[in-house]
Amino acid sequence: MTNVRMAVISDLHADEGVESRHTRILSDATDYAMGVDPLVDLLAFVESAELRVDYVLAPGDVANQGNAVGLPYAWRRLNDVATKLGADVIGTPGNHDVTTHQPTADIARALKALTPSFPVRDQRSSDFFWDRGYLLLDREDHRILVIDSTKGFPHHPDKFDSDAARVDYYSAIDRGYFLESVEKQIRDDLALCNGNKVNIALVHHHPVEHQLRTYLQDSYGPMHRGGELVKLLTETPTLGRWVVVHGHKHIPLLSRSTAVSAEGPLILCAGSLGAKMWEPVANVTKNQFHILDASNLYVPGAGTIRGVVESYTWSYGIGWTVSDRLGSGLPAVGGFGCTKDPDELMREIASLFSEGRGRTNFLYADIVRQLPELQFQLPLDQEALEKKLEDNYDIIFTRDRQNRIYNISKRVGAR
Repeated sequence: MTNVRMAVISDLHADEGVESRHTRILSDATDYAMGVDPLVDLLAFVESAELRVDYVLAPGDVANQGNAVGLPYAWRRLNDVATKLGADVIGTPGNHDVTTHQPTADIARALKALTPSFPVRDQRSSDFFWDRGYLLLDREDHRILVIDSTKGFPHHPDKFDSDAARVDYYSAIDRGYFLESVEKQIRDDLALCNGNKVNIALVHHHPVEHQLRTYLQDSYGPMHRGGELVKLLTETPTLGRWVVVHGHKHIPLLSRSTAVSAEGPLILCAGSLGAKMWEPVANVTKNQFHILDASNLYVPGAGTIRGVVESYTWSYGIGWTVSDRLGSGLPAVGGFGCTKDPDELMREIASLFSEGRGRTNFLYADIVRQLPELQFQLPLDQEALEKKLEDNYDIIFTRDRQNRIYNISKRVGAR
């Protein structure tokens, strides 16, 4: 495959019982009416929408607060969804998936006991992951690097000596870790790899600070040594550029990492499938899942990896729909990999109208055939482009009922 298509289903936060102030996914719920449970709705939605992917990526927090019933329930249902999608599941543990609220000899014990095995179906590969803290799946035309950011978590003490010690403990598990020993082993493995491929790194905690941090009301910051992970992925240019997929923050975002090179990874912070949003977060996002379609085929004006992210939004009483442009999180379609400045794209689009001998309307598909990099703009760059075209040239974008651009036109009477 030259394109790798992946459903990203993160932060389910499944719990037991029939009501929770933290999550909408409950193992004991008996009301399966549409628009009550995002995970139950998802199975029906992927079938009705005829969605198909190569992988389901689950970037952690399958369970809520280490719930021993919610974890196997959600993992089983997630595998059912993957079967409908025709995909393999690849997970990675989140802080809520490990036992962190009481002393235990093995914080990942419940994850290791899951059926099918976690983080992948192959038991030998899963055993390697738990032993080493990572798993590198090197396929013919793509690589998936799975990192355990809970490896290195401090053990829950028998008792906390002070309130400060309690705060320090929970701050540590909220941030996660990229251990030096794990970095060294990954670096050695990547040194043995060959070929420019589509590269995906899957981890729960965020390696760099979320760029919408002010909405999150937390103070713990990105994962310990997250910058070293970004640096490691930046220093493999012959293998191709990376996309880091993570969860944990609940506000979805598609962005470039802060890196010293243009080869630095792109970052998809996934929305939460099941957590109940809190104020003021509820004003800027809803429950979402995403489909990441990535390719390293050459496109003029795009980087060594490019693609689109399709996003879907769940609403209580409604169920899953294509995302709105505002207030849902990520829009229905957002791109990544465009290397061209929005101002340059603005001038090129405007020139198509001036060269069109009075033409006032283009199908979006026709413009993309001439400017293929246009579809790979980051969502905020796309918004900036639309505003500039409207303000400077009276050129407007029109969307269909699926919130996808289908037409670009010049206002009647505009000069």
